[in-house]
Amino acid sequence: MQTTRSFPGGPRVRVGFLIACALGVFFLPRWWMVAIVTVVMTSAWLALGLGGRALLRQTRKLIPLSALIIAGYALFANDPGSDRWVTLDLRWFELEVNTMGALAGATMALRILTVVVASHVARAGDPRSLATGLRRLGMPRLAAAAIDATLALMGTEGRGKGRGGGGGGGG
Repeated sequence: MQTTRSFPGGPRVRVGFLIACALGVFFLPRWWMVAIVTVVMTSAWLALGLGGRALLRQTRKLIPLSALIIAGYALFANDPGSDRWVTLDLRWFELEVNTMGALAGATMALRILTVVVASHVARAGDPRSLATGLRRLGMPRLAAAAIDATLALMGTEGRGKGRGGGGGGGG
């Protein structure tokens, strides 16, 4: 069994790290810059012992959202100066696709993946420390608890870690 190491720093450092990652990755203008940050965050995930299977599971959870974002960017005009439209012949109809829009959508999906991975990295070792840090920075207790619960629901534990038998019958 793999042991999880703790993220270095206290609760406020964890919150600062997550805010810096979340804001910073959205200011990067090129897809390859976002990809570098994603590689760094996934390396941190693995270095902290959060597990490769859990990383793949988190990535798989984001596939439907990512596909929707990429399709949205690909089907609509983004920037008239840089849009490149290609017509795809789909046998029964033709579909115009904005290739630069698809690239922008893929970049946005990669940004979201990066922030999700960074949130798990920030919670490594002590999952409650992020909520503690938010409360110490003045966030209302209820809001910090809601964010903490949301991040806990996105947890890295896979199937088979709980106590239930999986039959679904309840009680």
